[in-house]
Amino acid sequence: IQSPKGLGSALKQGIKRASGKIIVFMEDDLPFGLQELNLARKIDVTGKYFILSKYHGNIRGLGLRKIQGLVFIFLRESILGLKVKDSQATFFGDAAVIKDLVSSSQQKGFLITLEFIALARKMNVKITEIPCESLANSIRPTTLRLRDILQMFIGLFEVKQYLKEAVNDKSKD
Repeated sequence: IQSPKGLGSALKQGIKRASGKIIVFMEDDLPFGLQELNLARKIDVTGKYFILSKYHGNIRGLGLRKIQGLVFIFLRESILGLKVKDSQATFFGDAAVIKDLVSSSQQKGFLITLEFIALARKMNVKITEIPCESLANSIRPTTLRLRDILQMFIGLFEVKQYLKEAVNDKSKD
């Protein structure tokens, strides 16, 4: 299917068209493979949202992706108060929950997974991080540009503002 440009737009299109009771999604430049699908099949996902977290497993070396990830964890916790280790991982959960997250989401870019976590928390959805080690090699090399770092930093404040406005809108109802 075609979608407007951006990870968020693509995920939203795919999730809206998905059928079944479990939805799994992952990014193509992260070190996870289809092996994680077996885990999703074994767990009761009813009303829940799961993160397969590479920051609990054995991460080798101190590469650029790891440094970026650790800084992003610090900023995410400081700005949004999200106490998760990994906001850019493999995710799976109850299709109804994930479709609700999509209907509440405003992100079109790569911060959609972070926004989903923040929205799930606001919606009192149980979020579980499952420690895992990388089971596959990356499909493509990690790309990191200064523009991406700036967009992530600014995006954290945009998500914070959106969540604040969403709470204020609900209190007016």
